[in-house]
Amino acid sequence: MAIHIVMHNRIRMDLLYLLRWNLLADLNEITIVVPDQAIPSPFFSHASADESFAIPPLSRVEVTISDCVTKRDFDKRPDPFRSQPPPLLIIHEDDQPITLKQFVTKVHAYLNHHMDEIKRVKGDCYRESIEQGRLYLPDSVGFFFKSVYANAPVDNKDLIRVAVAVFADSEFGLSVDRLWASNLRYTDWHENDRQE
Repeated sequence: MAIHIVMHNRIRMDLLYLLRWNLLADLNEITIVVPDQAIPSPFFSHASADESFAIPPLSRVEVTISDCVTKRDFDKRPDPFRSQPPPLLIIHEDDQPITLKQFVTKVHAYLNHHMDEIKRVKGDCYRESIEQGRLYLPDSVGFFFKSVYANAPVDNKDLIRVAVAVFADSEFGLSVDRLWASNLRYTDWHENDRQE
């Protein structure tokens, strides 16, 4: 079994936690909270979009969906219920850094491509409604970026694996506004952790 080390301090969580990222909306509707500004700004026209996704910069990252990985690891049902989408590989052959904009664009498409699987996994956890003996999500539930968790094998710290966590609105009784408020509280902590 491979040993992994946590790499959160390399990922720009201080910027990712500022995003208002609705996974079901158009990519151009993603906004970023700007200090001392009442209304969030469009993310793709903000200077942060062109910043490196990680420090030091990364030119390769493997992305998975945290909720699906967790479901697979803990669900003991037969294989059809334990499927996991293949990872997304973001690779710059020219060794140029992956920017926040590139990460968000590719991950947005990846999550939407696998949205049915995300909804199935979230439906098993949501516990909102039961139809014909099976848990399901109401059609009106929104899906939002929650966070990322990063690690790397001890013997290859340049192979960063990032698991993206998705939030279903009202999951665990929390609204998306409460999620975003919570994320804002973590931005300074992540900025300090990254600089240590």
